[in-house]
Amino acid sequence: VAFTGAGLWWILKSRQPLNWEVASLVEFLPSPNAKVDPAFSPDCSQLAFSWLGKTGDKPGIYVASLSGGEPRQLTSTDGRDVSPAWSRDGTQIAFQRVHRGRPYQLMLVDVMDGSLKSVREVTLTTEISTTELAWTGDGKGVVISMRDPETQYQSLFRVGLDGGAPQRVLKAISTTISDPAVSPDGTWLGYVDNYVVYVQRLASDGSLQGDPVAISGEGECCIGSLRWSPDNSRLVFVS
Repeated sequence: VAFTGAGLWWILKSRQPLNWEVASLVEFLPSPNAKVDPAFSPDCSQLAFSWLGKTGDKPGIYVASLSGGEPRQLTSTDGRDVSPAWSRDGTQIAFQRVHRGRPYQLMLVDVMDGSLKSVREVTLTTEISTTELAWTGDGKGVVISMRDPETQYQSLFRVGLDGGAPQRVLKAISTTISDPAVSPDGTWLGYVDNYVVYVQRLASDGSLQGDPVAISGEGECCIGSLRWSPDNSRLVFVS
């Protein structure tokens, strides 16, 4: 895992994307095997990520303190646990459990005691795709990209933690919509549609308001990793 300053900021006031140049690159947890899907805790004191462990045979979600020390394995699986996302209060992490040939699982893990809960199956358009998760503003659900039975593309759905039926937030017409990011105050939704980053207003009931605003150029490959600033005024993404 490395900390870097590369990407683009989109600022609500100017509504213009700005280049964010690399200021520094700091290695964190210099141990064997790739660590992917890093996610900061709400208080920025811990980092969750997907890792195979030092020996390469202990896949799961790990949590490490930014003040130092060894990572703590929070989950274990015979497949892959990916896309960790912290709850608003920092007590739980939502993630995807991936097994080839089977539907993926949307899971919850308690950060303190490691207890697990399976929320529901997640069906994607291909077996090799995964998507980032975003907690809703009220902390009662997760926004995730799943196969839409109506269009067969990946639309955005809100999945309640009570296991109820998913509610479509944004319908994909001809392309996959992915990488949802809900602002900390729950009033904005960022997402990627056909390699373009959009933002759109969210109502208190979780429905979309107004028209989407494109904040990146068209057709920029490998765009994603959307993250809101704590004050809701900026959205950073990698392009």
